[in-house]
Amino acid sequence: MIPAEPSVQRTDGVEVTLTALDVGEMQLGLFTRPLNPRDRVAAREMVLLKGVFTLEQPTAVELYFGPGPENGDLHNWIWLGRLVIGPT
Repeated sequence: MIPAEPSVQRTDGVEVTLTALDVGEMQLGLFTRPLNPRDRVAAREMVLLKGVFTLEQPTAVELYFGPGPENGDLHNWIWLGRLVIGPT
């Protein structure tokens, strides 16, 4: 087996998405942010993510960590610190 090229072995990052689940399981996108440490040096350090949104009524929300823009799943990881979802 021939090893893959080094550039193929690197992550394309992750995407952080927060959605609200409406009645009937409809999803409303509240916040999304791609993090790509391969192409952006600033994404290799701790990154503060802040999204501002308003919900019309109390509802369930889903925080999702997905693959980067190339839909690659190699070396995708994220470190999560303090998480606050609520009024500012």
